[in-house]
Formats: sequence, structure tokens, C-alpha cells
Amino acid sequence: LVKGAYREPESVAHQRLEDVNAAFMRLAETLLSHNPYAAIATHDPLMIEAVKAYADAQGIGRDRFEFQ
Repeated sequence: LVKGAYREPESVAHQRLEDVNAAFMRLAETLLSHNPYAAIATHDPLMIEAVKAYADAQGIGRDRFEFQ
């Protein structure tokens, strides 16, 4: 899962940061909960911390995902 910083048309991408972050977290939670290993790529420190917090709350070990 990659969160980039590219400006895409409204027809294919969320335009508001809040919507981008919410969609990213929904997808990250799905990946963490339903896959044996997830690769999550972002430079956004808030999203990194949110992913870690979700994993901790769900008892998902740090050996089940990585940040890229």
C-alpha cells in the first residue's frame, strides 16, 4: 500500500487530505487484518503512527508488516 503525493484528477483520486488519510487507513487496516504480511509505504509520520497504533490494538506483531 503506497500513499503518494501526486495531484490526480478528482475522477480517480480523493482531493482532500482528510479523505486521502481516511482511505489509506481503511486499506491499511484491511491489509493488516487479512494478510500474513503487509508492506506499507508512506513518509507521513501521522499515518505511520496510526498504522502502528492499529497493529498494537489488534495484537498484530511488528513482524507482520513493514514500512517502506
